[in-house]
Amino acid sequence: MSERVWQLVDGFDPLIHVWDSESVIYDRFSGNTHLLDVLSLRLVEMLANDGMSENRLISTMADELVVEVDDEFFSYIQMRLDALLKLNIAQSPNV
Repeated sequence: MSERVWQLVDGFDPLIHVWDSESVIYDRFSGNTHLLDVLSLRLVEMLANDGMSENRLISTMADELVVEVDDEFFSYIQMRLDALLKLNIAQSPNV
């Protein structure tokens, strides 16, 4: 089984406004507005330039937060990625 790769949805064109622990993303392409937490916004930023493997996203996020990648952290980041998928912000075309 190949590793899951994530990328932003084609055409995603965000305007972002950030407050303390939340952000609002308005997608100029779709017209949708979304409220995101800080970690979800960081995942969007990480995917802005190119697609990344799920393991690399999780490892990079753990390094930035200075935490160990345990099952709970891995599951939490997967949950955030799945939420971005449901919001039509990110996609994993190889699944």
